[in-house]
Amino acid sequence: MPAWLQIISLILSIIISATTVLALLCKPFRKILLNKQHEEQLIEDRKETDKCLLRNSITTVYYKYQKDAEMPQYEYENVERLYKQYKKLGGNSFVDKIWNEIQEWRIFQ
Repeated sequence: MPAWLQIISLILSIIISATTVLALLCKPFRKILLNKQHEEQLIEDRKETDKCLLRNSITTVYYKYQKDAEMPQYEYENVERLYKQYKKLGGNSFVDKIWNEIQEWRIFQ
């Protein structure tokens, strides 16, 4: 077999071997990377869901007591906890307006 044919054969073997090794090594890393991105997206989705649930709970209580502009102490404390969690999650100013209005209400035992 001519020397140039042996060289080409050797180069092709090296390329094929290197490609095979890379494919074997990259798949687990690719899987780990994609799984991490998927987990990060799930976390963001859960945070957004939590914000929606907190906002819904706060507005429900707000509209329940809005007419009289007063609420029981236990309900106020509950809304306060919900509001603080909502703000920790980066909630928007819509709930801030509700919270500020509640601050002006009469709180009773």
